[in-house]
Formats: sequence, C-alpha cells, structure tokens
Amino acid sequence: MGSDEFTLVLEGVDELGATHTANRLRQVLDNLRFQHNGRFFPVSVSIGIAGVKGCLSPPDALNRAQSACRQVKVRGGNGWELLKSEPPQQTQLSVDTDRFVRVKDALKENRMEIWLQPIVPLKDGLKLFYEELIRMREVDGELSTPVSFLSAAERFGKAQEIDQLVLAKGLELMRRHSDLCLSINLAARTFNDVEWPAATEKMLADSGIQPSRISFEITETTVIQDLKHAQEIMLRLKDLGCRFALDDFGVGVSSLRYLRDLPVDIVKIDGGFVETIDLDPVNQVLVKSINDVAHSLGKLTVAEYVVSESVLNVVQDLKVDFAQGLYVGEAGPPAKVLTQGRHTAVALQTCRTPSPLSDGSPLGQP
Repeated sequence: MGSDEFTLVLEGVDELGATHTANRLRQVLDNLRFQHNGRFFPVSVSIGIAGVKGCLSPPDALNRAQSACRQVKVRGGNGWELLKSEPPQQTQLSVDTDRFVRVKDALKENRMEIWLQPIVPLKDGLKLFYEELIRMREVDGELSTPVSFLSAAERFGKAQEIDQLVLAKGLELMRRHSDLCLSINLAARTFNDVEWPAATEKMLADSGIQPSRISFEITETTVIQDLKHAQEIMLRLKDLGCRFALDDFGVGVSSLRYLRDLPVDIVKIDGGFVETIDLDPVNQVLVKSINDVAHSLGKLTVAEYVVSESVLNVVQDLKVDFAQGLYVGEAGPPAKVLTQGRHTAVALQTCRTPSPLSDGSPLGQP
C-alpha cells in the first residue's frame, strides 16, 4: 500500500485467529535486523486489525485497519490493536482530525506558547530546575493544555515538530536566563527518529548553551521498542552533558528493568502514588521503595503531584530529592514562574546535610 505499509487479508479467520497472526508477524519482525553501511538496524511493526462484515467496502475496511494502526503508533509502536467497535473509533478519529487541523494552524501561525513548572529541591546542595510545557493559543484566544491536542499531534505526525519547537524556545529562554535549567518532554516518535540526535546536537552547538542545563524526559513506552537503541541514543546525548529523566515511573510492568538498564539521571515518581501518600500507607511504602532503589543506583528522584503540605511533609520524610506539583509551584508563563519559583525553592530548603549525589553540577546531580 506504500513504501512501508502493507495490507494482509485473512479469509475465514475470526478475531482470535487474526490476533494470533499479528503476534506471529510482530515476533518475526522483532527478531529481524538488517545491515547498511556497517550498521545494524532493527525492524518493528505496528499492526491494525479490523473485521470485515456484511457490505463493508474495501476502502472502509482499510480505513478501519489504519485507524487501529494509528493507535498502536501513538503508544510507541511494535504491537497490534484490534478495532472492535466502529462507531466510537470513527467518532474519535473525527475528533482527532479536527484537533490536528487546529495544531497544524497553531504551528503555522506561531500560536504555541511555553509554560514552566518548578521542580523544587528538598535538600541542600540541589538546585531548582523547571519542566518546560507546551500550551496552544486557540484562534479565539483561549489557551489549550496538551491533553486536548497532543494525542492528535502524535497520531498525525506533528509531535516531532512540536518537540523541536519546545527545545528551540527553551534554548532561547536559557540564553536570556544564564542560571536556568530545563527539563523537556520527548514524544516516542521524536526519540526514535534516527535524525533526532544529530539535529539536537546541532541545535545545542548553535545555541552555545551548556548541555548539562538540559534534561530530556522520556517514559517506558518511549524506549519499549528497542532498549539497546534507546541506550545508544541516551549515551550519545549524555556524552555532550545532557541529562535524562524517566517520567511517570512506577506505572509500567517492567519499570525496574528500565530503571536498571537505562542511563537516566533522574527518576520522576508517578503522581498516582504521591498525591495520596499522606493518607495511604501502601503508597508510602511504594514511594519509599522506588526512592531507595533509585538512590542505590545513583539517581535523583522527583515526587510528582505534590498537592498539599501534608503530602510534601511525607515526601521530605522519605528523603525524596525534589518535589513538583501545585503546592510547591503551579505551571505558568516563564515571566511569572521564574520569579515565584525561586521564592518557593528558598522557602522549602531544608537544613539537612548536602545530598551525597550532589557534585556542584547544574542540578546537583552525579
């Protein structure tokens, strides 16, 4: 159907048989490697499955399968999705198409804006830094959060353009604030784009910004396609001085493996464990375990979703390194947040001895 798109028609096969075939295809291709110019490249596949019943036309059948395939790609690829219920999926496709048009227009008309949220140190010797966030200014002046448009951007291939824009705006902001350190989210498609490392290296070199002032946030789904490839990319950027953070840690079934094998500097503990930590003893145990394991591996930790003083107190008692959330600092435009964030950081500084993880680098990291 295209340079890298194929359609397989299975006659007389039910959903179970179709998913079995999809699994076999994925496993075969997952084990395939090809060589070019002395380098080996992995192969992965995203498979969308749709049943053909009644008088469904071939174009409609293909559209349904492609819709399912897009869902796999949004999750990072290398898997399959079975489209069971046509009306909801078609409705979602229509919604995402509308959102994509809005994203495309906003990028063209320079209506994407940068916000920051402070990540506040809880120990002496560590330094305040900020997560860089994206907001979209609608035509009517309203401001939309990523929840309302990022999935559509990823689905239709605009995530990389947004990530590049966020990095460019972040570098410009750091040029104006010599002590500013930023943490930047990466979509799975961006991180796995073979051209991304070189393009990032060039942007950093052209900017003159010290790479150690930048952290890139990735999730398990970002690296699940090829762990070895992810390690290579991360080490390449770390050689320049960049940092990496593993975001939303704790929600994946293979979290400990990624924590052990990925060369990340920071572990962001998923907010689902943190926001009720003052009320839920089980969550306290889980956060303590994650924090202890991360520290034993020489990594810094961030507690997300710190929403109250009582949550902050528990997080501090557990010796987590940084806090992020509404209680310690809301997200907002840089001019506002860069002033308020420093005041918050000073107020939250503890009198504990400096962390053994600190060595005087921009974030106080090893």
